[in-house]
Amino acid sequence: MKFLSGSEKMGFCGLIKPFLSSIAIATLRKKDEIRTQPACRTTGRNAFLQPRMKTSNEFINIKYIMETSKIFIGYIIYLPIAIILTYFVSRTLFKNGKTFMIEIFKGKEDIALATNRLFEVGFYLLNIGWALLILKIESYQFQNTYQNLVEILSFKIGGFSIYLGVMLFLNLLLFFRGRKRANRKSTVTTQAIKSQGPQVRL
Repeated sequence: MKFLSGSEKMGFCGLIKPFLSSIAIATLRKKDEIRTQPACRTTGRNAFLQPRMKTSNEFINIKYIMETSKIFIGYIIYLPIAIILTYFVSRTLFKNGKTFMIEIFKGKEDIALATNRLFEVGFYLLNIGWALLILKIESYQFQNTYQNLVEILSFKIGGFSIYLGVMLFLNLLLFFRGRKRANRKSTVTTQAIKSQGPQVRL
């Protein structure tokens, strides 16, 4: 077997050296790319052990879930307060309104209590319906903070309380007008009876 001479060895090494250096450079670049890439989802036993970076869609979904959960908390707080306020105002109003109704209907207690009860049911329907109508919290106005949630709830509950106060005074006005009209009719009837006077027979 013949060995290569010195000049042939130099020529062969000159050809191999650039090839090996290019392979080494490519290997180093590949390692750098692997280090800089985010951890990918793997399959198999180590799938749950590999860290994985969250994508923008996943961050948007998490933000949406947190926002809707705070809005749902606002609904849970608002609805019981609105119903309790409606119940308190309605019970106070129509419990004391029985006196007005009995006076309006000239002591006919059955008709007075039935009418009072019908007014009470209508009051409940009107106010609870309005409370449900203004229930919605707009997502574009919500800033996903508890401070903003408290501010929105205070605005809604305060507005609903003002609405209940207006309805209370409106019902009181109706009671007073009905009482005044009933008293006027009784006065006119009494005057008509007195004007006729007793019939004197000749």
